[in-house]
Amino acid sequence: MGKKFTAALACAALLAGLLVTPAAAGFPDVTDPQLNEAVETLRQLGVVNGKPDGTFDPQGAFTRAEFCKMALVALGREQEAQLYRNRVIFSDVTATHWALGYVNAAAAVREEGSIPLVQGKGDGSFAPDAPITGGEAVTILMRSLGYSDQDVGGSGGAWYAGHLLRAESIGLLDGLEGLDGARALTRAQAARLFENLLYTQPKDSEAVFLEAVLGGSVGESQLVLEVKGKALAGGGWAARTDQGSFVTFRSDLDPDLRGKRCKPVLDKEGDLLALQVDEDYTTRAVRITSAEARYVVTDGDEQILIPAATPLWRGDQGQERYGDVYKEIAYGASAVLCYDKADTLVSVYLLGRSEAVEAAVAKEGSGPFDALLDGANVQVYRNGLPAALSAARPYDVGVYDPQAGVLNITDLKLTGVYENADPSPVSPNSVTLMGHAFPVLDCALGDLTSFHLGDAMTLLLTADYEVAGVVSPSLASGKGLGTAVITKGEPDRLGRDTFTAQVTLPAGVVLSGKVRSTAELAGQAPGKLYTVSASQIGTLDLAQARSSSAPGNWDVAKGALGALSVSPLAAVYDRAASGPLTRVAREDVTVGTVPARKITYYHTDSAGVVDCLVLDDVTGECYTYGLISFTAASGSADDFYYTNPTVTVTNGAGSVKFTTGSSFDRLDGAFLGVAAPLEGAARQPLSTVALQAHEGVPRIDFTDRSATVDGVVYPLSGDLDHCCYNAVAETWFPSLDAALAYSNRLTVYVDRAPQEGGKVRLVVAG
Repeated sequence: MGKKFTAALACAALLAGLLVTPAAAGFPDVTDPQLNEAVETLRQLGVVNGKPDGTFDPQGAFTRAEFCKMALVALGREQEAQLYRNRVIFSDVTATHWALGYVNAAAAVREEGSIPLVQGKGDGSFAPDAPITGGEAVTILMRSLGYSDQDVGGSGGAWYAGHLLRAESIGLLDGLEGLDGARALTRAQAARLFENLLYTQPKDSEAVFLEAVLGGSVGESQLVLEVKGKALAGGGWAARTDQGSFVTFRSDLDPDLRGKRCKPVLDKEGDLLALQVDEDYTTRAVRITSAEARYVVTDGDEQILIPAATPLWRGDQGQERYGDVYKEIAYGASAVLCYDKADTLVSVYLLGRSEAVEAAVAKEGSGPFDALLDGANVQVYRNGLPAALSAARPYDVGVYDPQAGVLNITDLKLTGVYENADPSPVSPNSVTLMGHAFPVLDCALGDLTSFHLGDAMTLLLTADYEVAGVVSPSLASGKGLGTAVITKGEPDRLGRDTFTAQVTLPAGVVLSGKVRSTAELAGQAPGKLYTVSASQIGTLDLAQARSSSAPGNWDVAKGALGALSVSPLAAVYDRAASGPLTRVAREDVTVGTVPARKITYYHTDSAGVVDCLVLDDVTGECYTYGLISFTAASGSADDFYYTNPTVTVTNGAGSVKFTTGSSFDRLDGAFLGVAAPLEGAARQPLSTVALQAHEGVPRIDFTDRSATVDGVVYPLSGDLDHCCYNAVAETWFPSLDAALAYSNRLTVYVDRAPQEGGKVRLVVAG
């Protein structure tokens, strides 16, 4: 029960012969969210209650006596009922009537100049059990606001017409459709009428009724982070916004308010009664399939610009900047984007995985996820592509979020050796294979009881690399696929070279362990893809992924590689000449079609869907763009003369230095793109890309995603904020916006034609 039901109010309820319904998560017969908000706010204030059967009966009516009691409670005067039970004012409201004190208090002139809330029928009666009409109800609340009959005047119609007209002008009737002054007021209309009363200004007051009369307040606009947090020792729950926490006794606050800007409605004790959506802001809920430095991609391949400085909220981690954490946003993350009146994005709220989310492993037979879904109609994705439930295969993992109505199925498997468990093998929060600790979901705990440290096992993983199940490698096995860095270590006791590898999988998971290699292979490793598993603790079994000719062109928009489908989750790598592989986003591939000759490798999952591609210098993302400086360092040692020319590329993100056997002195001070050779290949020539300068491009030709240069539209590169130069101050701007604000006309550098994957790489002002 809400704490606002004081002992006096409980006593009054007993006198009324009414059962006060405990404050639960809404009435079963109140399905309209707006009505529910009104009813629950007023229930916390003690103004309205339910029926003895636990319903609210929205289309029923309140009696005139019940409405008197409600008005007194709303005014904070309910205690006066006890003071007026020893007299009879109306002939039909006597000592045997439960509402005697309430009706008398409502009819009393409390002090000189005060306005009684009700008057009789003119014959000395009150008709306490008659349904209250719309005109009578509005008149009582107008008098509660300090308006006398003389204040509103007559209108030549019914006696209450003046009150109705003035009530409409001050907002008391907002949202009330169908209210008829002569007909009975429904309980739903009464709830909305009282809710409006809270936010209406009394006569001659600058504050609304809630503040002026009840001592409550309506706070400033705030970003809602959590509507029902932990239960508090003193009762109620914690609700959080970006400006602080509140105690609330509301258990039914709509979770959809998270990520929206609302005004907290507080009672006189500072506890949260309601959250008013701030109409100056709009929101949209999206499902993110990938997050990049300047934008996110949602279902349907829509790109939504998100400036790096945009405030981002997730869980209990406090405010962050989108640009600092975008790499941590997982596939399928649900988010709420909030915009102001100017349609400027003001915040990103990442919905944490709801407590109702469950995972399961598909077993043999039909309906592998029936128990998980319990008959729910859901949208199904398998490895990122829409699919039917029948597409699930044995040992696939399904993650079901009922809040989103989505079942995500993955076939990720990784075979290795059980190295460690935290905090213990009995009930682990994580298990370690190949040097990486994988979080363990509850549904995998039963499987793990069959395994011991040192055992070979295959992890059945979610898209976030959480362990949903564990099986013997004889039942199912799987290898990771990723890029490797192999490092030479100290010789072993026999003087043989030792090597350690770190393999980065597409999701950013890093596996590590000892490997067999040579110095030559170690130097070439960053330019190749490797499959990885493990058969011994502390070691990795690496195998170079063999090149395979593409079965056709890659139609990027259609997501097709020849006759094969390309998953939205597909890992895409690009490579310039003899340089290392660079992981790129699919959105970095701006050409409509990538010819098969520019695809050096592809891989398919268990359903024949392409989940990995390696390109041959298609995106231009393998280069570091900036201002070039060249140093022809030379010297001699022990009669040996040497030269170590170095090229340094500087931009707003810092400087990168390359050692090269070529002379770049003629390019000193130029803007250029440079790609490094593989580590250990210092004498290899650097791969470079010349940039074409276009002067005098007006800033109005820039949009959030592109710039029109001499009549040609070029996409903006993802790291352009780091590549904007102030030629006057000889410094780098912090962002493209800063460069555009500095100068009306700019010099724009592009690397190649848009149809060949070209983008705007550098912008120079001044």
